[in-house]
Amino acid sequence: INRLKDLFAHWKLKEDDGVKELEDALSWWKSNASKYDPLTASADENGIFQKSKKFLGMFGLKEGDAWDKHNQEMEEALSLWTKYKGESMDDLDSLTIGKIKRIKDALLEIKRDSLG
Repeated sequence: INRLKDLFAHWKLKEDDGVKELEDALSWWKSNASKYDPLTASADENGIFQKSKKFLGMFGLKEGDAWDKHNQEMEEALSLWTKYKGESMDDLDSLTIGKIKRIKDALLEIKRDSLG
């Protein structure tokens, strides 16, 4: 079943890459994470908090880390993804390819999670 979910997630990524959802999670984190309280948060807020934290964790964010560094890394990686998705990566350096791969992995995770 996990392999089938992976194949379906790859197919869904080709249909809609989910960048908007990742951008929304990043935007929510920037605006709301510092005042987030799990005891008073709505179910939607809890969901977006967990999703945002998960994605940022893919970029090395840990509790108590400085936000700005990871925010910049994610924004740069999203920009690279938008610029190079669907193109050959043969001419790109390994650092750029690594950043693009992190976004692809995060986007695949979004798609996989949506499958339940």
